[in-house]
Amino acid sequence: MNPNNDNPGATVFEWLQSRDDTERLVHFQITDSLVWSFIHRGLVFDAWIFNFNPVLQFFANYVATYFRTLTADAVLAICRFWGQLRPAITPLPILMPGAAIAMPALQPFQHTFANSGGHTDHIWRGMVNNHFHALAIMWEYQAHSNQTAKALAEKFKIKNNIPDKLDDQELARARSDPAERKSYVGELFMAMVDCDNCIDNPLKVRVPKAGRKRGREEFEDDAPADLGVKDGIQVTRVKEAPNLVLEALCWILLDAIIEAQQGNIMTSPWQKMQPNRLYEPYATFRERFDAVVDALRQSKAIIDNMMLVDMVRSLAASPLDNLRRKGLNKEVNKKRKLQIQAGDAVLQSMNEDKAAASSSAQSAGLKEAAEHDAALEQDDGEYEQFEPYHPEEKEGKEEEE
Repeated sequence: MNPNNDNPGATVFEWLQSRDDTERLVHFQITDSLVWSFIHRGLVFDAWIFNFNPVLQFFANYVATYFRTLTADAVLAICRFWGQLRPAITPLPILMPGAAIAMPALQPFQHTFANSGGHTDHIWRGMVNNHFHALAIMWEYQAHSNQTAKALAEKFKIKNNIPDKLDDQELARARSDPAERKSYVGELFMAMVDCDNCIDNPLKVRVPKAGRKRGREEFEDDAPADLGVKDGIQVTRVKEAPNLVLEALCWILLDAIIEAQQGNIMTSPWQKMQPNRLYEPYATFRERFDAVVDALRQSKAIIDNMMLVDMVRSLAASPLDNLRRKGLNKEVNKKRKLQIQAGDAVLQSMNEDKAAASSSAQSAGLKEAAEHDAALEQDDGEYEQFEPYHPEEKEGKEEEE
């Protein structure tokens, strides 16, 4: 493949012309996957994640880099031009990051949220055809929150007088410039491994007592230990995580930040979160990126949560253990509820006793004051009269003497 940087579209067309039908199918599977991600997610992912052979890898990277310079309409137009060479058979499934094959490009009629009627009666209908269709349904379900996010972003722009089409150069570079993308990943990585001032609570532990000063006897072995602290479980897991895993997580997080800035949050509406918790609008990519970096630097629990095991996989691997742990959690929560109720009852009783004592004291004080006032009114006794003091008269008497 001889790239012509002045006309990449023609370069790809000529390359496809030189391939047979079998090879073209593989190449079109790559372009379809890149286009699908661009149209539905607003993002052209890095094609190297599929680990193709060198020839296909070069082609995938070349097309991905080219797409990042185009608008969505331009991408569709150039794909129609290339489509003249598409073999006349059913297209192959779309390739997606993190899975060997996912998301069919074209299939017979499939149920979606738009055409399924929104049934919630929990009656089996067999509407999902296969695994790939299931992934498409879950993808569509997760995308429901995107509209809420985009509405919040639009409201934020109006409130802060931000142009509809802000020229966010950093966002453009984060999407298309490989060197810039790796630089952003480096920033995220350094924030992840910075454990100097994290807010995660340490664990309290007992440590051996310090020995006495030199020349004196040491403390006995059974002496009470001093109270110390150590890293919590989540901080420890982050500190012990392999660099390769953290770097990979940073790459995934970078693309999520890019998508979030465009309103593509892909969060399931299952939790029914309030809009202000679902999405935070930021004027620029850099502002959102810095907020994420700050969160990573301060909380290692966030990083630990990002690495949690997929519950679907966990349930499939150990169903009995998952059921047992849920049962234990239920018992613990039940005991905790009883303890809270008992504590509330004690506090309520103490407050009632305190209120009663305060009321009794107040009543006694009022009674004593009333009795005192009544006694003063009934007192007819004589009071000793004192003559007023006149200092000038005293001085005159002293002069006469």
